Amino acid sequence: MKAEINILNSVRKIFSIQIQCCLFLFLISQKNHAQNEKCLVKGVVTNYKTKEKIESKLVFEKQPDAALTIISQSGQRGYRANLFERGEFLCLISAEGFVSEQVTFNLLDDSLKSKTELVQNFELIPLQLNEILPFNKILFDVASFKLSTESMPELARLNSMLAENPNIKIRLEGHTDNQGAGKKSLQLAQKRIEEVKNWLVKKGISRKRIKLKAFGGEQRLSTVDGPDSRRANRRVEIRVIEI
Repeated sequence: MKAEINILNSVRKIFSIQIQCCLFLFLISQKNHAQNEKCLVKGVVTNYKTKEKIESKLVFEKQPDAALTIISQSGQRGYRANLFERGEFLCLISAEGFVSEQVTFNLLDDSLKSKTELVQNFELIPLQLNEILPFNKILFDVASFKLSTESMPELARLNSMLAENPNIKIRLEGHTDNQGAGKKSLQLAQKRIEEVKNWLVKKGISRKRIKLKAFGGEQRLSTVDGPDSRRANRRVEIRVIEI
């Protein structure tokens, strides 16, 4: 009787191990299936101001090393891009006469991993004379003109835009918060726009394409006295002065 019980327990253990192995293999297969399942990304690219569809180019690069790159064109019927692998993608959207845009999304996120189709619509801002371009994250710490690390992605976007549109000239307009005296604020604003210009020149942009104008604290975005408002006021704006 005791021997029979031991045999029965051994069978149960073997059966339990087999079930665990099968479950493990099933989960691995499901994971690999999710990673390899393709996803159709589609949508339209429109003018930010007029909402009209525009001819544009979209490049989807799988991160971190662009091991998979899918290129698509968008027109009046929009675009369609088959992404044959799951993972994080950087999408670069560009069109002549518009500010390029980039968007990152991950097809392995919980909200996306089960989708086989994904609608991604984009809006591009047109390059127009005397317009202030939407580069809003070139910010500085208090009383400093040193470029912060969080400004680097925005500066890289600005550099790409200038490289893609070689005829455009811009003016860097420097603004400060209301914490310093008028003369000192003006000097600080001047140093900040000079710092941005020097950064762009080092990246290959001609000095002749970049003008400078310091305003100090004259043109604040917000008059509310608080750390967030003051930080938003410490900025460099990009104005198109020649196309």
